[in-house]
Formats: sequence, structure tokens, C-alpha cells
Amino acid sequence: MNTTKNDIPYKIDNLSREQCAVILQKALAASSKFSNLAQLSRATGLNRRTINSYFLGQKKPRIENWLRIREVMQVSDTNMSFESPPVQLALKATHSAEKIKMLKILMLDELEYFRDATPEERKILKRLLPGVEAGYFSGLLSALYDEDQLAEWMTFSERNKGVSNGNSSNR
Repeated sequence: MNTTKNDIPYKIDNLSREQCAVILQKALAASSKFSNLAQLSRATGLNRRTINSYFLGQKKPRIENWLRIREVMQVSDTNMSFESPPVQLALKATHSAEKIKMLKILMLDELEYFRDATPEERKILKRLLPGVEAGYFSGLLSALYDEDQLAEWMTFSERNKGVSNGNSSNR
């Protein structure tokens, strides 16, 4: 589903903060203009933490901030077309790709935090997200861009199924 400026409602009185977050996430995922929340923050002039709280559904935007974000987003629906795959398949793939793009945007902010953090702070990340799990995610994402590499990755990962769900018994 492509999100256009018209898909971002003008009024949000009847929307919950969670519903606002979903709308904003979809708009950002469909945007070719912004690839992270820091860029959107600069474009709107809104504090990055404020923007973050809207996208995570922690706070509902004030109407003036909502309208500012709505105006800046202006997502075009012309950059996506589905000529060959069946429409239903294209919609599912687009929805999944938009979710991955949104996760990338959220992850980038957090990864940059840990990039600039102290070694002690990075130890917390390493304890909560073991390197093998980060490698699994990174390897799969990379393999998705090359069908031959994906086939090899799938063969290899069959031998290490427990890694993807954090099960250390198969490592």
C-alpha cells in the first residue's frame, strides 16, 4: 500500500497515539524523501526525541506538529508500480518491504547510538543481542539481494536453524 499525503489524515482527534504512529510509519516507509527520523526531524524542525515518540506511539502529536509532518512528508505514489506480479502478491511484498524499511529506520537510530556509546554501553547490547543473532539477521538481509547468495544462505542456515530464534542449543 502506497501512502500519499492524502492518506495522512488532516484531523487526528479520533485517532489514538498508536494509530498515529502506524500512519506515520507507513508514510515514512513509503517515502523516497527521508530514510531516517533524523532527516525528518531536520525537515520539520521538530526535536528528534519528539519525532521518535510519535513514531513509537509513545505520544500523540499535537495538531500543529502533525500538520507540519504531514506537509513535509508528501509521499509520492508514482515511484512504485506493479506490472508483472499478481496484485495481491505485490501488495503483500510491498507491505513487508515497508515494514522492513521502517525497522531499518528505527534500527539505524539505535545503531548510531551504540556506535557513539561507551564500550560499557555496547556490552549491554552484546549481552542482549548476541553477535551470532546479529550476524544471522545481517546475512539474511544481504542474501535477499542476490538469488544465488540466498540459495547458499538457505542451505547453510538449514544446518543452523536454532540461531535465528535465539536458541543456543543448535550452535
